[in-house]
Amino acid sequence: MSETPRIDANALWQYVVQRIKQQVSLPHVWRAVEAARPIVVEGDDLILGYGTETAHQAGLLSDNRYRVMIEQTLQAAT
Repeated sequence: MSETPRIDANALWQYVVQRIKQQVSLPHVWRAVEAARPIVVEGDDLILGYGTETAHQAGLLSDNRYRVMIEQTLQAAT
């Protein structure tokens, strides 16, 4: 059996950040996606983290409008 190729979480997230910035014209959303750091890809999930100084921005990406946009971008990329 062949293994599924490993996904580079950093490259994947940078792709998502650039696409979100093209789709959304709100600087606070840009700052939230830029502040997120990819930790690992586990199955179908990309785990993101924030530093203590930027943790307050994590909630913005949970907003349904942006979460769906991020999920669709991830799906298209993978």
